[in-house]
Amino acid sequence: MKKLPYGISDYERLVENDYYYVDKTMYIEKSENLAERYIMFLRPRKFGKILFIG
Repeated sequence: MKKLPYGISDYERLVENDYYYVDKTMYIEKSENLAERYIMFLRPRKFGKILFIG
């Protein structure tokens, strides 16, 4: 059974120890091609500051 990688940011360790990993790199190109001038990524409470890309 796969484990959740809470606090692990090392890709090699994720793969070797059979943790869940979701690749979202396809969304980089999609967000770059948006017609919007400003993009905001909101996160749930206690997940850090708002990520603002302008």
